[in-house]
Amino acid sequence: MPTACSTWHCCSARVDGSVINPKTILGEWVTALQSCPDLVDALGGDGDNIRAFMEGLATDNNLRLAILQMPPGSILVAWNGTTPRRLTGGSLHFAHRFSIYLRAPEQNSTATYADLFWLLVSAIPTGAPSWASLLHVQIDPDCYPMDMDLPSAQRNTVVVSADGRPSITRGASNAGRARQSRRGIRATWKRFL
Repeated sequence: MPTACSTWHCCSARVDGSVINPKTILGEWVTALQSCPDLVDALGGDGDNIRAFMEGLATDNNLRLAILQMPPGSILVAWNGTTPRRLTGGSLHFAHRFSIYLRAPEQNSTATYADLFWLLVSAIPTGAPSWASLLHVQIDPDCYPMDMDLPSAQRNTVVVSADGRPSITRGASNAGRARQSRRGIRATWKRFL
């Protein structure tokens, strides 16, 4: 199953120096993505196919499984962590890291992963000025726009067997090569955690 992952940073700074709850920004990400008509249309027209991954919910206990279960034409937004960061002038901010996982529509669509990434950067949310693409819009009023740290994107292909386990695509003639192959798969999966 092919997926693509785009990593975005959100630097926040409140006057009182407190950190914004990442769960709040996660919800604001989903709202911002759902408010981009071109992006929603490229996914097949259903804004509900854009959702947040939140640990602890009955349906969201394993990010890897959530990625594997993404339907065609969907986006999953996950919070990856927060780190302190100093900006010009020496003031302390918090950099929140989010991954946006994409699954392109598979039938009756011309949208590719490249198209979806382009829309993540270029789509204009409903009600925003014509210059305010997702790259330049403030997801949260206490966050700087995303253009401070440009997003990165990469294509990931996960080969999964019928029983839901990752499969080794190369044959191994001995146990040592098989162990090496399994380690390579684990390293690939760690990027999703």
